[in-house]
Formats: sequence, C-alpha cells, structure tokens
Amino acid sequence: MFFVLHTFRLVSCYNIPKFISMITKVNKQRIYQIFKTLQGEGAYIGLPVLLIRFASCNLRCKFCDSYENWSNPGKDFSPEELINYILTNYIVDSVQNVSYDLNHYLLMFTGGEPLMTEDRQAFIVEVSKLWNEYSKKDFVIIETNGTNPIIDDFVYCNNIKFHFSISPKETRYQHKYVDTYPKLVDQLNNMNVNNISFSLKFVYESSQTQEFILRLAEKVRNKAIGIFVMPEGATREKQLNNSYETLLFCAKHNLIFSPRLHILQDFTEKEFIG
Repeated sequence: MFFVLHTFRLVSCYNIPKFISMITKVNKQRIYQIFKTLQGEGAYIGLPVLLIRFASCNLRCKFCDSYENWSNPGKDFSPEELINYILTNYIVDSVQNVSYDLNHYLLMFTGGEPLMTEDRQAFIVEVSKLWNEYSKKDFVIIETNGTNPIIDDFVYCNNIKFHFSISPKETRYQHKYVDTYPKLVDQLNNMNVNNISFSLKFVYESSQTQEFILRLAEKVRNKAIGIFVMPEGATREKQLNNSYETLLFCAKHNLIFSPRLHILQDFTEKEFIG
C-alpha cells in the first residue's frame, strides 16, 4: 500500500507540542495488460474496447487463459497515472503509424479479478470518471467471476453506467477448495439501480456443467440482460468441436449461445505492462 504525506503541522495543546500528520492514501493497483481490441464474447461481442487487465486473482481455475497474471507481473498505477499512460501510448499505432480516436473505445476491466478488493473497485470507479471526462463515454464493462460484492461507489457514480459481465466458476475447476459462489449475482439480482446492469456468461465444458448453469440462470432470468453460454476451448479447433453440443443445450433451455470471437479470429493479446 502506498501513502503520501499530505500535510504536517505543529499543534499546541495544554502547552505540550504535538506533531499531527494527515495521511492520504494513494490507491495504486497493478495492471498486467492494456490493449485495444474487439470484445470477444458475451453481451457486447464485437464492440471496440480498451481492455485493462488487472494482475492477480482470488481463484485458480484449471482452464484459466490468463494464468500468467497469478504471479503479479505488471506495473502499479494510480488512476491518474493509468489514464496518462493510455493517452500517451495508445493514440498512435507505432507499427502501422495509424492514429486512433480513443473516444470510440469502451473501457473494459478484466483480470485477474477486477473486483478482488475494495481498493481495486474504488480504483475502477476513479479511472471510469477520468475516462468519462476525456472521452465523454459513460459506459464501462467489468468482467468478473462474481465472488465479491460491489462497493457503494459504483451506485453513487450515477453519471456512468456500469455493466458487470459475471462469469461464475465451479469449485471443481479449482486447484484447491475455495469459495467460488458468485455473491455478486445475488446482490445485483436484488438491486434496482439505474446505472448498473449485469449479464451471466458461462463456459460449457460437458454435461457436468449443465446443472450449475441452469441453477444460476433460473435465478436471474428476469433481471439479467442476457445469459450467455460459450463452448469451452482455448483453441479454434477445440471451440468448434464443442460448439454443436453447446448450441443444443442453449436451444433446449432458452439461453444465448456466444462464440469466443477472440479465439476464433486468433486475436493476439499483446502490449504487456512491466
């Protein structure tokens, strides 16, 4: 945790001098990747996003496609430093020498786990406010495993609309037992706030996954903007092989099939930080 001395003064009380320091916390968070891409799955598939990937996660899923960030690579940024870094490094493509209008990109936070700590959540809100001042974009996507509820800062920031794309994980996928129950699903399902929406996004591995998906889906059908199911597969071939069974499952239970576009198109995640 980083702290900065904000003010320092001498106070006299009963003729006994005392030094009182006012300490202001500087919220810095570790970022693993930043890159421009198209959203690859779920409710906003195909939209241009500026993806910000946090380092570290509270889960250890066996099929994780970004397990490198478990060991905390990356670089620490304050909200202001992150926005300055983006505006300095992502307006021009140094390879193709093409200028980008970043105003067209939605801000999207992923991980790792974006909601892992309250400080990290407060960081997201502050970065979203700064991005809104620059780009006038008032919509932010947050991809999360849903294990942690959100803090009130999201609700009070009513000039920005936050969409939580919740991807619940089964305990059986973990390397050791951890609580994977998506508490955020219950919280948002019982919340009526105009600037907050959510969707569910599942990876369909096999028939073992069906009960888990359906149990959560039935709970939120009337509140989530969509319930999306994606075929498991970290490669194009595996995803295509698993697509037919996933499609049948979606059709039978009135769920929305979602490809994983970034895998089908072989998008390369680059621009690692640190």
